[in-house]
Amino acid sequence: MLFRYFFIENYFIMIELNDYLGYLISEKGEVISINYNNRGYSRPLKQHADGAGYLTVSLYKDGKKVCFKAHKLVALAFIPNPENKPTVNHKDGNKSNNHVSNLEWATRSENCQHAWDNGLNKRSEKCTKAVSESVSVKVICQVTKNIFPNVRNAALVFGCSESHMSMMLRGKRTNKTTFKYL
Repeated sequence: MLFRYFFIENYFIMIELNDYLGYLISEKGEVISINYNNRGYSRPLKQHADGAGYLTVSLYKDGKKVCFKAHKLVALAFIPNPENKPTVNHKDGNKSNNHVSNLEWATRSENCQHAWDNGLNKRSEKCTKAVSESVSVKVICQVTKNIFPNVRNAALVFGCSESHMSMMLRGKRTNKTTFKYL
């Protein structure tokens, strides 16, 4: 997505979303339609929380509606991403605070670790997988005494999915063979 930078007043930086002509985004996370409903005036667009609590905004291109997460638009417009990290993290954990100073690019693993470290959520299975991909976690089978370098290898040997093996390790599933993290 390409952006064109310009200033409105002395304190309000706006960026035009080139792929979606007629829209501006501020460093506060506000999205403004320059020609609202083709009526000749500008207006901030309403943002709605999605199922996960992130604010989304609907933009139109060639008559087709596309929803975007506001924090992702702010990060794309204002925050350099030299390491090409795929996700945007809210530093304070508040999903509705989309100010550029509250956002940073992160890997999925870094984002999950941040949430865990700050008590923002219980470590979900997605986060467990993301963190275990970045940290080497060994698994031991207490019956055979085999040691596996990671959850994936243990699951392959015992013929189950990684998620099933992960649930057995956390005690959410039972099996005749007992597994533990090392």
